Amino acid sequence: MMRRILSKEQEEKRQKRNGRILVLFLVIILLGSSFGIIVNSFDNSNSSTKMNYNGKEFVYQNGFWIYDAGDYQLGFVYNPEESENVSGQIYTDLTSSVTAYQNTPVYIYSEEPSAEAEVYRNLYPFVQRIQKACIEGKECGEDIPVKNCSDRLIVIESSELTEIVQNDKCVYIHGSEEDLVKLSDEFLYKIFGIK
Repeated sequence: MMRRILSKEQEEKRQKRNGRILVLFLVIILLGSSFGIIVNSFDNSNSSTKMNYNGKEFVYQNGFWIYDAGDYQLGFVYNPEESENVSGQIYTDLTSSVTAYQNTPVYIYSEEPSAEAEVYRNLYPFVQRIQKACIEGKECGEDIPVKNCSDRLIVIESSELTEIVQNDKCVYIHGSEEDLVKLSDEFLYKIFGIK
């Protein structure tokens, strides 16, 4: 099949027509997406789940239980009721509140990255810095400092025991691997005075 030869004038008309079609198509997409955003902003079926615990309101958004703590929003994987449901016996002995951590360096030794992230995300706005650390008797990389209970140290370890214990400036969070994030939330709820 042979292609039809077009004059220069016909070719320009065709290009203008194709350009207008493309512009019209892009405008329709732009208006359609804007309309969709506006319509979705009125849709309350996607509203957040809320709960009240000890007079404090928590809102479930984007996979986290959000608590508005004035100048800061804290985000937890588990709400305060869920963090109580930890397998085994839980022993909590904490004497510090978040004020003990304010404007000081905090060191974390953790065997569970998700639990470490939970503590980091919520303490970070209050502390001078958070840094990975090693505890005596453990093998860690050369660039990781070894710390003890003379520093603010949070130790998160898998264990058969289920406990949150404070010894001097150290906090030990022990539990099964699947419970360490819940236990970390429990620790955070305690130091922030939510529980």
